[in-house]
Amino acid sequence: MAMPVSGLEECPECGSDLRGLPPPGRCQECGFQYDESTRVWRSRQPWQRHALVYFVIGTAIGLLLAIIYRLVRGHVPYPVFPLLFGLVYAAGGLLIRRVLTGRLSERFVAVTPKGILVGTRRRNSLIAWDDVDRVSQPKGVPKIQRHSSGVPVVLEDVFERSEDIAAFRAEVKAAKKRYANGAGNSVPDGPSARGQSG
Repeated sequence: MAMPVSGLEECPECGSDLRGLPPPGRCQECGFQYDESTRVWRSRQPWQRHALVYFVIGTAIGLLLAIIYRLVRGHVPYPVFPLLFGLVYAAGGLLIRRVLTGRLSERFVAVTPKGILVGTRRRNSLIAWDDVDRVSQPKGVPKIQRHSSGVPVVLEDVFERSEDIAAFRAEVKAAKKRYANGAGNSVPDGPSARGQSG
C-alpha cells in the first residue's frame, strides 16, 4: 500500500541520505527541495509482485486449457504446459504494462515546496503549483488535473487504499494555499550530507 512519509530519511528522487539535514533544504545530489511539510507517498508494489500475480493467473489459465485439451483430444501434449503458459503470461503482462504505462518499478508522489513530484527514481516530473488544478478521482482512480494540459497525470499505481488517496487530496489542497504566489521558491540550500560527521 502507499504510505505517507514525513521526516524524510532519504531523497525520493535519487535515494541520497537526508538524515541529519533539517528542513527546509535541498538534496545535495539532485537538488530535490523539501521542507517540514513535505510528504511522500510510495507504491509498495514492485515489478516482482506484478510478475507473481501474472504468473499465478497464467498458470491457472494454462491448467484450464490443458484440461479442456485433454477432454477434447484425450491427452495433454506437454505436462509442463501450464507452467510454461504461466511464464509466458507473466512476461507478456509485464511487457504490456511497460508499453502502456512506461514503468515497472515502484512509483512515488511527493508534495514539495516547488510542486508535486511524480515518477520513479529513474524518471520523474515536477508539476508546479501554479499548474496544479485539482486532484480528481473518477471511478476511484486518482488523477492530477493540470491547467496547462487536458491530459491528467494518473496515479493508479501509487495508492491502494481510499484513506491514502483522501490524505493526499487534503495535503495537495493545503499545499496549494501554503505555496501560493511562489512561496515555495525560497527553500535555502541545505548543508551537505557528505560534509557532516556524527
